[in-house]
Amino acid sequence: MPQNKKRKIDIPPARVNLSMSITKGNRFNSLPMEEDLSNDGFIYEVKPSKPPPIIIDSNKNMTSIMTFAGEGYLFKRTSIGTKIMSPNLEKYNELMTKLKSSTTNYFTHRIKNNTFKMILAGLPKLPENSIHKLSLKLQVLKSSLSKK
Repeated sequence: MPQNKKRKIDIPPARVNLSMSITKGNRFNSLPMEEDLSNDGFIYEVKPSKPPPIIIDSNKNMTSIMTFAGEGYLFKRTSIGTKIMSPNLEKYNELMTKLKSSTTNYFTHRIKNNTFKMILAGLPKLPENSIHKLSLKLQVLKSSLSKK
């Protein structure tokens, strides 16, 4: 047996059993397969985005703004005016039509739109069936980008 020179301790040789085979389990076996994921019982809901606030000029009285807008809105007085937050897009569009028909000074931001445009330039002339296959691939790409 070899000895450690500094401490004079006997070091036993390593015992290795070569006949024993090592089996590694797949740690992903407990996860459901792809076909099981479609019927997982969960309901996935995407929250709709809220419309931007509408800000009315600060010269107006708060109670007159509240009566003009109606119920269902949140109002907040700021240094630049009264901020009106609508709960959904329908109420937002309803208030915008009222404001456009009146002489009230207001401003708002543009509603966020999740569409995009793609321009393909410099494509070679392809047969008709290749163009159809390419358009299908682009639709798949578009749908995968919109999910992100």
